[in-house]
Amino acid sequence: MKDPIDDFLSCIKLGFYYKAHEILEESLWEKGNKEATNLYYKGLINGAVAMELIRKGRVPQGKKVWQTYLKYKITSYWEINHIMEKQYEKVLPST
Repeated sequence: MKDPIDDFLSCIKLGFYYKAHEILEESLWEKGNKEATNLYYKGLINGAVAMELIRKGRVPQGKKVWQTYLKYKITSYWEINHIMEKQYEKVLPST
């Protein structure tokens, strides 16, 4: 059985942000569950949504949604966080 996090990260790296969001929403995130790991999944979902918004030119909205990723980020998952944050930097338009 494939690991949903691996699939999620593969989609993030390829720029398939909406697909990444769907993977976690369908497989790991439990609406209403307030445990730290579940909230982290919620943050990852929001991180993917933020990148999709930015990719579509809705930069202010994307930056706002990105704050939810930061709010629920668990620092001990540094490898996942690193991938997310590098991709976020990559998708942001240069100023």
